[in-house]
Amino acid sequence: TRLPDGAALMVIRMGHHDPSDFDSRTTVQYGHDGIMTSLIKDPLLAVHGFVFVNNFEGATLANTDIKVPTSISSALNKCMPVRVNSINFVNPPWVIRLVIPVVKTVLSAKLASRLNVILDAAELPGVLSISQEDLPTELGGQVEVDDPVGVLQIMVAENIVV
Repeated sequence: TRLPDGAALMVIRMGHHDPSDFDSRTTVQYGHDGIMTSLIKDPLLAVHGFVFVNNFEGATLANTDIKVPTSISSALNKCMPVRVNSINFVNPPWVIRLVIPVVKTVLSAKLASRLNVILDAAELPGVLSISQEDLPTELGGQVEVDDPVGVLQIMVAENIVV
């Protein structure tokens, strides 16, 4: 989904993640491949950037791999050519609500302003300046999103991931 400012909306479904299936490196690799595929299909995304929405609905601590944030940080610091407009945590568990303000204190003011904790998905359209209809159905919108298994199968079939 594209936002009015041209940025790509990327939704991460924490409740679907099983760390026993993929280690942190593989998880970050899939995200990297999705971003790079988007940039190849639409090079203007290098200018307009990405808005990440991490939907925690249905997620538990069993869906969490504490190594993933470190892997993401390493990837972004080394060579990831992506403009991050914002990272939005929707319906986060209490642990995330406690950690994010602490994390913001060690980030630059610019980067800290891009991290948002959104307690209710109904607030998302206002935060992103997007109409409710343009959100995925799981966030109360009308955009149908492929199931994660189907997307993974397509990426494997197209040699995007192995």
